[in-house]
Amino acid sequence: MKVAKKIKSPMISEDLIKARYFLQHFMRDVLVSAINNGYYEYESKIKQIIEELKLEKAVKPTVFISYQWSKTSSEIADRIQNELKDIAAVRRDTTNLVTGDSLSEFMKTIRSQDFAILIITDEYLTRRNCMYEVAQLLRDYDNHETKFWERVLLFVTAKIYAAEEKAAIIKFWDDKVNELDAKIKDLHGETTEKLAKELKECRYISMEIGKLLEYASDTLCEKDLDKFILNAKEKITKLTS
Repeated sequence: MKVAKKIKSPMISEDLIKARYFLQHFMRDVLVSAINNGYYEYESKIKQIIEELKLEKAVKPTVFISYQWSKTSSEIADRIQNELKDIAAVRRDTTNLVTGDSLSEFMKTIRSQDFAILIITDEYLTRRNCMYEVAQLLRDYDNHETKFWERVLLFVTAKIYAAEEKAAIIKFWDDKVNELDAKIKDLHGETTEKLAKELKECRYISMEIGKLLEYASDTLCEKDLDKFILNAKEKITKLTS
């Protein structure tokens, strides 16, 4: 069986690749040691993680699925994950996070994956966590514009094709920035720290979301999920073979 070779994605730096491989090997040794020292109640989960790390060692390309936590979007993400698992190591919050993990740190890892799949619904475009993941991706846009969209696959059901629809989404984030800014001005002290961080994120989203909307509305995005999955498989295989 032919194993996909690791690609040098514009989203990944050599340092990140080295760091990821180091952590994988380190964690594998720690988990094996845990089994040997009698942590049997975790043995099943530990073995599962080790098997996942073996898949990474087989150098499968990585795919990050970004989606909004709704029943419909979750079912779409489930289907995509299941269909891609044989050709890619899929990264997703529900399968890669455990209690106590940082969601924001996990979301940042979208930049270090070989591919990103964005399930773009109307709700997705107005959720800060979803747009935070998009914002992380777009930090690489200016440096790798020509190749950027080769690694980003869009499944779009949102209404974004008319000018007034795009304008409404941009206005939503502009209003969000103004709302948070006004709240912070009325508060004092350390209580504003978290709000200030959210304001910074929202401001970046409002400035950058136009790039996503422009590309998504100007590109013939596959709306049939079966065909989207087939196209995703072909693209991932082609770019990593």
